[in-house]
Order: sequence, then structure tokens, then C-alpha cells
Amino acid sequence: AGILFNNRAFTPAQVHTKIQESFTGPVIDSKTLGVGLATTELSCITMRPSFSPTTMSPSTSPTLCLDEYLEIHLLTDNFPYETSWTLTNKCSGEIQASVDEGHYQGASTANTDLYCIPEDQQYKFEIFDSGDDGICCNGGVGRYRLKLKGEVVASGAEFGSSEVATFGKCPPCTGNLIDIVVWTDNWPGDTAWTLKNQVTGEIKASVLAGDYTEGNSKKSHSYCFTEDDQKYEYEITDEFEDGICCFEGDGRYQVSLNGVIVSSGGEFGSSETSTFGSSTKAKSRKDMNDKGLFR
Repeated sequence: AGILFNNRAFTPAQVHTKIQESFTGPVIDSKTLGVGLATTELSCITMRPSFSPTTMSPSTSPTLCLDEYLEIHLLTDNFPYETSWTLTNKCSGEIQASVDEGHYQGASTANTDLYCIPEDQQYKFEIFDSGDDGICCNGGVGRYRLKLKGEVVASGAEFGSSEVATFGKCPPCTGNLIDIVVWTDNWPGDTAWTLKNQVTGEIKASVLAGDYTEGNSKKSHSYCFTEDDQKYEYEITDEFEDGICCFEGDGRYQVSLNGVIVSSGGEFGSSETSTFGSSTKAKSRKDMNDKGLFR
């Protein structure tokens, strides 16, 4: 005898086929259903329509860049491991991104990297080649290109040991604007300097010995600080202890605070230090020291 299903008579095999067509879940065979079930029992089975949407787990959205995307495209030469670069925010002095020597391994390979960087800032991109022959054209045909907001802001290929490109503009400084300019002597690698908050002791900016590689050249640095304590200490040093003038070139330095020169020099021995600015906390600490209340 057949099985009555939806007011029609079916064989057990036909019931099995109908069940397979109607369910989107696991296939249920006739043994599971139980051939010979009463009509009232079969009519109680709830069929899921085949067009039921599948419930999807929510996907994790990628972190969005709320500032600007900078594209760095670099085609390596035949010696990719010699190439390195740094991207520095000239307004804050912070290194935004960098690639060390040895990072690139594939010769004549196109590399593209995307970086989220603060908008409305000035940036310095400096690329280096340890072989001192750039990335074109003695050892291959390499090149680099930087794009910001879809526009090319820097590009190059032929250089020696390094090349610098600057783009963007710093917003107006609402705090203390400190400009440091160093004119190197014949031995730029001997020169180093630090700028620190004299009250907190925090190093605000620095150049290490070896950072300057080009002799008899001008190096400019600008920093905007909005902190309350505004007294600073600038120290410049020379590893050979003969300053930056005048035995080995005519080097010099100049420090300005909000457009006013507060320190300058060139002739010194191993180091020279100057302080500038003012701080309520610094005065309070001095008063306490004078009164023996602060140790």
C-alpha cells in the first residue's frame, strides 16, 4: 500500500525523493522517517522551503584609515638587498615607516606598500643604496614612486648612496616652533645633537653620530611642541672633539624659537649646550631647591 502525503498516494521511494527535494538540511532516509507512518504523523513534518536564506556570521570589517593613504611603489634593481628607506613626519619628527637593508630580496621585482599617515603634514622620504649606485641604471633598471591622494608626490631612480624627497606642508604651529639648522663640516658623521625638555628630561628630538652623511651641507629640522613646560636644552657634540668649525670645514648651527634665534655656534670642543624658553614648573623647582624643600 502507498503512503498518503499531501492528499496523494506515494510509494516509499517516492516519499524519500520528495523529502530530499524539500529539505535543505541533512538528507533523511525512509528508515529514519519510518515507512508506514500514519497520515496524521506525516502531515506534522515541517518542511523548510528551499529558498530560505542562509544565516551568515558577521564578518570583521577591516580597520579604516581616517587620515591619508600613501602608496609606495618600488621596482628593485639587480641588487634589491642594498635598498632601504625611511619616511619621516617633518612636523613631529616621528618616523612613520621604514624598510631596512635586506628587506627586498627579489631582483627586478615590483613592490607596492600602502601606509595610513596623518593628513596635512610634511614628509621626508629618504631612500638609500648601500652599493652607492642607486637603483638605476648600472645594476638593473629600478625606480620608486610615491602617490598621495592618487597624485605622484615623489619619484626617482638614478642617485648615489641616497636621495631625499619632501612633500606636503606642516599646519601652523599653535605652540612652540623650534627650528634647528646645522651646516656640516668636512666630517658630518662626527656630529650629533639632542633637544630635550629640561623640566621632564624627555628627549624631544635628536640626531645620532653617523646620521649626517653629506659634508658641507645644510640640514634643517622643525618641531612644534604644545606642552606646558617650555624650557628646553640643546646639546651638540662632536666625536673628534674639534667642533664643526673651523679646523675641518666651516660648519655651524642655529636654533630658533618661534622665529627668534636663541642659540648658535660652531667653534667648540667635544660639546656645547644652551638652554632657552621658560617654565613655571622649572621656576617652582628652583625655588624649592633654594629653600631646601626639594631634594
